[in-house]
Amino acid sequence: MTKKLMSVAAMVAIMGTGAQAFDTNTDGEILTRTGQPGNYTGGIMAYGDLRLSTNESGDRLKGDALIFPAFDMQNDWGTEIIFRNEVGDDAVVAKVVLYAADDSRELIDFNVYLSGADQFRFTIKDGVVKSTDGSVVISENFQTDNVTFASEENPFEVKVLDPITKKTVETGYVIVYGMIQTYNPYHNDHVGLFEKYREALDDRRDGWRTAHMTLGVYDDEDSIQAPNVTIPSGTTDVKPIALSGTERIFNASGETRDLLLNPTPLMNFTDGAALLWAPGEYAAIADRAIDSNVYDKNQVDDDTQAFLVNSTTYVYNNANGNVDNKFIITQPTKRFMVQLGMG
Repeated sequence: MTKKLMSVAAMVAIMGTGAQAFDTNTDGEILTRTGQPGNYTGGIMAYGDLRLSTNESGDRLKGDALIFPAFDMQNDWGTEIIFRNEVGDDAVVAKVVLYAADDSRELIDFNVYLSGADQFRFTIKDGVVKSTDGSVVISENFQTDNVTFASEENPFEVKVLDPITKKTVETGYVIVYGMIQTYNPYHNDHVGLFEKYREALDDRRDGWRTAHMTLGVYDDEDSIQAPNVTIPSGTTDVKPIALSGTERIFNASGETRDLLLNPTPLMNFTDGAALLWAPGEYAAIADRAIDSNVYDKNQVDDDTQAFLVNSTTYVYNNANGNVDNKFIITQPTKRFMVQLGMG
């Protein structure tokens, strides 16, 4: 293995990117995809500025949200992502969102139900996200609690398409958002964890089952609670070291070189609250800054500072050291800052 330490300025390609579940105007008011003001009722603004996970107590690679910096499925390449619930006594429900490399538009999302000490593995290859792990639901139904979990015989498969053009998007990045943690491990009971999460949604975001959703955002005449809510009964804030993960970008044709990437872990993403996104609803880091249906500009700005870095380390599994790759550097709040008139 060879290690390359590269300054950000020396990267072959740097793409500043951002992500959001909602569009905004420059006043921070949430807009629907039609450009009309959103009908969300107020959320809970985060208590403190976003912080990256530190190396305290050896927990540097653990967090309550994980940013996997790239996926690539061009020219027979594929990406494998694994993330784990590091809490043995509690279950965690997480939201996975894939974002496009060029402008960080949301591509697909899905919820993952991790029992205590569980892990989830999926690949992004040949235009499809695929998993056989029994922690993800196949074709989750919005209005009912009918549920089938993935298996070897019945895998979870979703095409990675631009939601408007319906064309395959081959490069981007992935964020795993810890949403809620229970007081029960739900070992061998993914259905029970699924039902507990639906109960939490019904309790804190009344009307989510019947509200209309357009391109992953609620767009309805009736108001619905913003995703950041007070913690539902029987659950708790996602612990700062609840999630860990690994990523491998590999060549599906058998080339020996792999690119191994660690995710960037966040340690206070949920910050004393719960973020409850429904299945099919896009998620964003900046959603933690919603208060009274408005994004707090200062909070978004302060959160952005957590992602400013001068260098990073990439590890290659490569026998001869010959590398020729372009890199994507993710800045998960940039598009929000532009929308808010902040540059």
